[in-house]
Amino acid sequence: MAGHAWCQTPAISGGVLTNLDLAQNRAAELKQPLLVLVAESDASRANNRARALVDSLAAGDLRDNTVVLSLDLAISRNRATAAKFHVTNTPVLLCLSSRGIIISRDDEKISRKLVLQRVEDATGQSPDLDAEF
Repeated sequence: MAGHAWCQTPAISGGVLTNLDLAQNRAAELKQPLLVLVAESDASRANNRARALVDSLAAGDLRDNTVVLSLDLAISRNRATAAKFHVTNTPVLLCLSSRGIIISRDDEKISRKLVLQRVEDATGQSPDLDAEF
């Protein structure tokens, strides 16, 4: 497991990254979009379902073409990171270009279809956005 001795959770958990800087660096290196889920474990069914869905997709459909980051607000240090995205309610799904430009943001029901569509959109838009900015 990656991470520092002072971390309570690893930087990588089941194929899902849990550190924004590491995730952004990896997305830039691989020239892949970054899918970010901000949720709070056990806060609601919607949060738990979104976390389970993203974990499942990260290990399967998204494994080879998307960097996946999950920020659990139940872990206090993730609250400051999530604040960068102005998250007030969870779950929130964001897709970023490989250089960190926000392409989409969803805070409604997060479904498999929505996640896959957002990743497809980000994959198509990311190279042009990164070149432009």
